[in-house]
Amino acid sequence: MSATGASPRSIEARLAARGFATAPFAPAGAARAQLGRAAPERQVEPADVAALREVVIEAGVANEALIPVGGATALAAGRPLARRGLALALRRLDRIVDHSPADFVVTVEAGCRFATLQAELARHGQWLAVEPPDRERATIGGMVAAAATSFVAAQHGTLRHHLLGVQVVGADGLLTRAGGKVVKNVAGYDLMKLHHGALGTLGVVVAATFRLRPLPTADLALWTVAEGSAAIAACGDALAAPGTTPAAGWFIGHLRANALEGELVARFQGARAAVIEQGATLEAARAGGAPWRREVLDGVAALPRALQQLAEIASTADDPHGALLTLHFLPSRTPELLAALQRFGTGKVALDLVRGTGFLRLATDGEEGSLTASLRHGLDALHAELRAAGGAIHASAGPTALRTALPWDALDPAAAKVAARLRDELDAARRFNPGRHGA
Repeated sequence: MSATGASPRSIEARLAARGFATAPFAPAGAARAQLGRAAPERQVEPADVAALREVVIEAGVANEALIPVGGATALAAGRPLARRGLALALRRLDRIVDHSPADFVVTVEAGCRFATLQAELARHGQWLAVEPPDRERATIGGMVAAAATSFVAAQHGTLRHHLLGVQVVGADGLLTRAGGKVVKNVAGYDLMKLHHGALGTLGVVVAATFRLRPLPTADLALWTVAEGSAAIAACGDALAAPGTTPAAGWFIGHLRANALEGELVARFQGARAAVIEQGATLEAARAGGAPWRREVLDGVAALPRALQQLAEIASTADDPHGALLTLHFLPSRTPELLAALQRFGTGKVALDLVRGTGFLRLATDGEEGSLTASLRHGLDALHAELRAAGGAIHASAGPTALRTALPWDALDPAAAKVAARLRDELDAARRFNPGRHGA
């Protein structure tokens, strides 16, 4: 036995022999519980990519699973782990490797926090044009692996649209690169996009390259009380009208018994005169309804309460007694979605009226088997109604029973089969995050 009490063949002993110490895995909040009963007990924290490669190689020799962890904001994504392993903390890989302001391109290590990157880019009048829910804690690698959502995707697209290249350590310990520093850099298979949304199951993303944009001169938020389903659907139509280019258009509120209560929120980003004109056009399109309030956001003052609620609803972190469902729907079928949600009748909801995505946060006790028969029946009915209207639903966080019933990887069964085949090729031993994609 080693000095730590571990078997000489254990991963802890092997790593200790090479100078890598392990420590208890104790992330903040509910993050550890989100991984399920097979959550790691210990973690290792390599200082750089070379050290990380050594850890991966040693894990292969010891037949040990590895669970990459960044800011621990998306550990609830995917299915619970199938077997216990060692957490691979990436927070020390936090450098901005290369920033070329003239080319609007940046390369950053996976453990760098999104907020840190944005603050540095802002010094040059630039930004990575996404806005994730957990912006202060989210890391770049975790955002790529979990296909992080963006609250301003209606205008700027999601993280995937800005991703130019990745550097990945595979199950064999080799460092590979895909993509590059320019937009048209792919010939043949676009291996870079495989890692976006793969939940770290195909390799450990250690760095990523992104296309940047100039900071908008103005960021205008407008919000008003939502006066029933018809008003919500009409707002979505107004935001989709030709000539209107919103950065975002959301309904944010609560589901009550046969009722929706909340606010409509729109954002316009760009030149000041243009966004003011766009805001006035939206107000005119809904003349006669509740008045709009408006505020030019400066990135320093607190966000309007409605936008704070949006981030709270969409966050997958730190909620041991709740569940988060992600909704997908056709914007043209918004009235049908709203009717189905009212029949469901519980929870907090945020709907992107432009893109047809949304979030439904439910209260549970957070334990295995915690879904009551009535809640499960309501979810089954909601799922059926969404599918009938061309939509879908999956669980992004919550009890194991819910994440198994509405799994992350069930939106497209054919795509799930392809993903399993890819994993057979890239990680046949299921070294990384075993079970999180169900294969």
